[in-house]
Order: sequence, then structure tokens, then C-alpha cells
Amino acid sequence: MLDGILDAVKSLIPARVELIHPLIVHFPVALLMTATGIWFLALVADGLHRNSSAKAMRRGSCFLLGLGLIAGLVALKTGELAEDTVNQIICDPTITKAHGDWADWAMAIFAGGLAAAGGAEFISMIGRFRSSLTPIRTVASIGFIAGAACLTWTGHLGGKLVYEQGAAVKNAQHEPCPD
Repeated sequence: MLDGILDAVKSLIPARVELIHPLIVHFPVALLMTATGIWFLALVADGLHRNSSAKAMRRGSCFLLGLGLIAGLVALKTGELAEDTVNQIICDPTITKAHGDWADWAMAIFAGGLAAAGGAEFISMIGRFRSSLTPIRTVASIGFIAGAACLTWTGHLGGKLVYEQGAAVKNAQHEPCPD
């Protein structure tokens, strides 16, 4: 029975480890970018004095950011697993390193933004120190913009790996690397 379950799970895992990363990576991208958009919609709602809507949107944004960060950690790990295989195929392994570095920065910045946003929501919930909400939310907003920018550049570099270098592309027509 257990062997059958293990065989079923193994059949779901691609034989080529470098193919796991592209399957995983789009979840954190979608979650983190959507959460950032919702955060800014909440700020607009706050400006329009729709406080109950804004509160729900801010908390929903924080929830999606948390999910996105968890999924992002999985994406980082699968990227690390794929790196050696991909670097054997492509001509310029510095792109792989830059892709990973920018992904690390994006996750760290989003985590800092989430910490600030979560702190602001906690302060809002307990009802004390309300005067500090605007600066903390501003820090969170700057973090989300910076995180989204880093994530966008990470995606750009990932696109270069696939479309310019042929990373993880089966039967890609590779030209010899320039010396």
C-alpha cells in the first residue's frame, strides 16, 4: 500500500529536476504581486474613508503576502536545485546567479514589508499608537514597491535564461557558446 502511494507521488515529480522550478515559481509571483495591488487599493480606500473595506483589504493583503513568501521559499529552493543542471546547458551562468540573487532580495524585501504591514495592523487592532500608523504603512508600501521591482527584474532574468540561453528547454537548438 505504502509503496503504491510512494510510486504515485514519484510519478508526479518530473524526471528533470530543473523543470520543478518553473512549475512552482509562478505561484509566489502571482500571490506577491496581487497582494501588493490589494495593499495599494486599501490605501486608496483609506483615503476615501472606507475604513472597513480598507481594513479587510489590508488584512487580506497581509495574508496573501504570507502565502506568497512561503511559496517563494519553495521557489527559491527549487531554483537552487535546478541551478547546477541549468548552468551545464547555458552559455552565461552569471545570469543564473543574478536571477537567484534578485529573487533572494525580493523575498527579503517583501518579508520586511510584511513585517511593517503586520506591525501596523497590530497597532491598529490594539488601538494604541495610532499616530505611528502612517509612517509604518509608508515603510510597508515602499517595501512592497521595491519587492515588486526586484521580483519583476528576477522574472526578466528568468526569461533571459529560458528564451536567450535555452535553460530547461527540451531539444533546444543551442549554438556554440562564444569564446
